[in-house]
Amino acid sequence: MREKVDENHPGYRALLELLRTADTVWNASRVFFERWDLSPSQFNVLNLLHANPAGLSQTDLSRQLIMHRSNLTGLVDRLEKRGLVARREVAADRRPIASCSPPPAPGSCARSCPAITPRPPGSGTVCRPGAPLR
Repeated sequence: MREKVDENHPGYRALLELLRTADTVWNASRVFFERWDLSPSQFNVLNLLHANPAGLSQTDLSRQLIMHRSNLTGLVDRLEKRGLVARREVAADRRPIASCSPPPAPGSCARSCPAITPRPPGSGTVCRPGAPLR
């Protein structure tokens, strides 16, 4: 049987405040990313991919996002449909790797979120940090 939690314990109160703060930040980020028609989770995927120019497997993405792979599949599907990411096969691994979609076309990483802009032509096909969000 579980012990009853002491709701007056400072650690318990601190945990509740931390959870409330996290919820407030998450809700504010949803509003913030609406201007680019992105969810916070979609932005997190794009952010991880631009930080990993070689791309990431969906397993690695799901681990870094602390998300079940089946949920990540839907996120990547939606981003791929919009042309923001692409899946590519790797010869040594049959599983697809997600990477930022080249070339930066209308609706791509740079157009959807100004913090992610394309590299100059010929310098690669991944996304990198760019202009600050407004």
